[in-house]
Amino acid sequence: MKEKHQLHLDGRLIAESDGAVWVPLADPTQYAIALHYEKKVPLLEGDIQSALTFRKHVAHTPQLSGAAFATCLPCIHVTIAGSYIRFSASMLGEELFVHHYTDYLSLAGPGDLQYIRRRVDHISKHFDVVREALQSLRQYYKGVQPRSRDTKDPARLRPNPTLRPTSTRSSHTRLEGLVFEDRMSFGDMQYNPALWRARYRGRPALVKFTERYSVRTHQLLAGCSPPKAPELYFAEKIVGGIWMIVMKRLKETNAENTFLDQALPSSVVNDVKAALDVLHKGGLVFGDLRRSNIMVQLENDVYRAKLIDFDNSGREVASDDPAAAEYEAGGPWYDPFLNPWPGLPQEIQPSKPMRAAHDLAMLELISPSDRLGLNEQGQVFWSK
Repeated sequence: MKEKHQLHLDGRLIAESDGAVWVPLADPTQYAIALHYEKKVPLLEGDIQSALTFRKHVAHTPQLSGAAFATCLPCIHVTIAGSYIRFSASMLGEELFVHHYTDYLSLAGPGDLQYIRRRVDHISKHFDVVREALQSLRQYYKGVQPRSRDTKDPARLRPNPTLRPTSTRSSHTRLEGLVFEDRMSFGDMQYNPALWRARYRGRPALVKFTERYSVRTHQLLAGCSPPKAPELYFAEKIVGGIWMIVMKRLKETNAENTFLDQALPSSVVNDVKAALDVLHKGGLVFGDLRRSNIMVQLENDVYRAKLIDFDNSGREVASDDPAAAEYEAGGPWYDPFLNPWPGLPQEIQPSKPMRAAHDLAMLELISPSDRLGLNEQGQVFWSK
């Protein structure tokens, strides 16, 4: 542990850590910071200071450059404010990402002996986890070969998903065939941080990370003949509680760009209607029907369509009462902050359940070119 580690640039003090654990790489002249520590009196100030100080050390310390070009610099952050402590972790990608694993935990305070013992037991478990994590980081960095700007490893900035401890052996086997390539971009549009190009067992794949996903809906449409959704290679929940969806990467383009200021061809409308019919007969709703979620491809001079983006899909809820319908276990609901744009069907309202009728109403809304519609950002536009 280096206490009060100072960083100078051109003779000026630009950063000072209250404490840091430096660990050597495979080349003992190069290091990484495995744990960074800040102690501040005001709550939250230590969180900000720890991240900024860590970034400055990485940017201006030559002994840390080898790890920065070889890894995403995983680091544990411990911040103390008075009698409170918080544990976090960071990784360096396009920017420094910090995740707080705990809130501020009280190390002191009134209470009887039994309460104090429970609190001590609770806090000690967190310290035990941090100790094991620090040991793992020491071993990890010990095997890292430092790199330079000319030999940097681009894979360090790509996802490295970890399956949950409850995942099956077959899940781990499927994950072995996944190789990330780069972020998914759409022409001149900025890339989407949740979408990645990849190869899955040699086949072009698209990987999506999302907090919610209806695997059942996707599988149902992908299993149709002809398929009404991209082939789903596999879907798994990973550490952090989010879904990782791996599907076939389509060559098709979305209907938003293909038919800008035009009506959707009858073949596309019919394909979408057929897909919705399959879902509705199964008691499911799509929930987010927009032109950007319809992929189209020209086949024998006829446009065919598939649906994508099943984040809002699921079982149709019978009740309008979220509590009665068991919100979490039930079907999809509209966002409580949904802005009902002009032209949107009146029955589509914040905190209300999604209905099969809403899917059909949205299809009527986005199909023609001479009515009010919505662009990909949900803004109102008039097609010409």
